[in-house]
Amino acid sequence: MKTSATPIYKSTKEGKVRLTMTLDPRKGTDKEMSVCVRVRVGNIQKYFQIPGERYTTENFASIINENNRKQGKKRKEYDEFFDRIRIEAKALVGTGELSPTDFMEMLADKVYGIKKEEEAQGMTIYDVWEMVLKELTDANRIGTRNSYRDAFKRFKTDMGEKVSDITINQQLVERWITKMQNPQEGRALSQSTIGIYLRAFRVVVRRAASMGVLLADKMDLFKGVKDINRKGDRKDWCLNVEKMTRLYEFFEKGETKDQEGKELYAPQYKSKLFRSLGLFLFSYLANGANMADIAKLRYDDFYFNHEQKAMRFLRQKTMRETDGMEVIFPILPQMQVILERIACKPQRGSLVFDIIEEKMEEERIKELVYLENANVASRMEVITTLIGMEEKPTPTWCRHSYATNLRDAGVPTEYISTMMGHTVTSGSATTLNYLSRYNMETMVTYNSKLLSWNKQNQTKEALLHRLMEMDKERQEIMLKLMEQ
Repeated sequence: MKTSATPIYKSTKEGKVRLTMTLDPRKGTDKEMSVCVRVRVGNIQKYFQIPGERYTTENFASIINENNRKQGKKRKEYDEFFDRIRIEAKALVGTGELSPTDFMEMLADKVYGIKKEEEAQGMTIYDVWEMVLKELTDANRIGTRNSYRDAFKRFKTDMGEKVSDITINQQLVERWITKMQNPQEGRALSQSTIGIYLRAFRVVVRRAASMGVLLADKMDLFKGVKDINRKGDRKDWCLNVEKMTRLYEFFEKGETKDQEGKELYAPQYKSKLFRSLGLFLFSYLANGANMADIAKLRYDDFYFNHEQKAMRFLRQKTMRETDGMEVIFPILPQMQVILERIACKPQRGSLVFDIIEEKMEEERIKELVYLENANVASRMEVITTLIGMEEKPTPTWCRHSYATNLRDAGVPTEYISTMMGHTVTSGSATTLNYLSRYNMETMVTYNSKLLSWNKQNQTKEALLHRLMEMDKERQEIMLKLMEQ
C-alpha cells in the first residue's frame, strides 16, 4: 500500500496507461467518496467506480492496510476489480495505436459490458441511455449528463418513444441527422449541436452492444455514416475583431430602438439582453473564460492586491485532469465598463457575477451554468439579428475568437496558450503567477488587440474622458497604444 493524502491501494502501468486504485476525489475529500480505479492516458483520465462503495479517506486507508486481517476479503474484491480493468486495458494497448479518447471509450465499453446475460435481458436502448445518464450523475459530470439528456430528449422527439433494437442501423442514424437538420417544426439544429448529440448516441449504442442489449455489430453502425465533424467546425466558431467591436459598441450604447426611435423591448427583457451580451464580451476579453469560470470568479485578494487591474481564476475544465490551471487577465477599460453595468459591487471575497450563490451544491452550480450558457446563446441570436450580423454565436465562440484574433494579430502562440490555461507546469497550479512572465503592460498591449481602438465613432473627447478616469500607470499604457 502506498501512502498519500488520498490513499492508494495499488497502481501499475500498461504501456502509456496508468491504472490506480484509490478514492474518487471529485466530490471533495472531506466527505465519503467512491472507491474507483483511475485510468490515465496523457492528460485524459476516467474513473471506474465500484458501485455502492463509499468511504472517508481514514476508513479506506484502514481497509487497504495489509495488517488489517478483517478486511482481507474486501481487499480481494478490490484486487479482482482492479485486475479486470487492467486486463482489458492491456488488451487494448496491444491492439495498436489508439487516441486517448478512443481508448477510454473502448475501455468503458469493455468494463461496463462485463455483465451477466440475464442482467441485460429485457433492456432496451432507452434503458441503457437512462443507465448512462445515472452513471454521469453519480460521477458528478453534470455538464456531460445534461448534454446526453438533451440528446436523449431530442432522439425520442424525432424517432419516437419506442425504437426497436433491430431498426438501430446506419439508415436510422441518417434519418435522425436529416430530421435534426430539417425538422417539421421549430428551428434546425446547428452542426455543432448535431455532432454533440450523435456522440452521445454513439456512446449509448456502444455500451448497449458491449452489454449484449444490442448485437455486437451495432458498434460499427456509425461507419460510413456522414457524421458531423465537431472539431473541424470549431475553426469557424469565431467572430473577428471588427465584429466583436461592433458588439461592444452596441453594448456600450445600450439602446434597442428602431429607426423611428421606438423602444423594441420591455425594460426587463432589454436588461437581460445586455446582461447576456456583457457576459459574452467579458468571456471573450477574459482570455476566453468559459461560463463556469466566470460564475466562480471572485473579487479575491489578488484583485485588490493588484489595484483592481487584473483578475484570476482556476480553469474549471482542467479540474478533473489537474489541480486546475490558473489564468490571469488584465481588466481592460471595456471590461471595466462591463463590470460597472452588470457585475456585483466589488467586495473582498465576493462573487463577481450573480450567476450562482454562495455555498451552493456543485450539481446546482453546474445546472445554473448550463442554463446561463443557454440564455446567452439564445439572446445573442436576438442581438446579432438586431444589428444585422449573420453569425449566431454561442459562448463557446468566445474562446475560439480570443485565440484566433490574437494569432491573426501576430501575438506569440506561447502567450496565447499560456493565457488560455493550456500550459502544464509542475507543482501546484495555484502558485503559478503569469504576471511574473508577462507584466501588466505586455498583457494590456496584447489583449487590447481583441477590440478595435480607432473606430470613427470613438471621438477624442470620449477617449480623453476615459483616460481621465484611469490611474497614472494605465494612462501611460493606453497612450502608448494610441500612438501605435
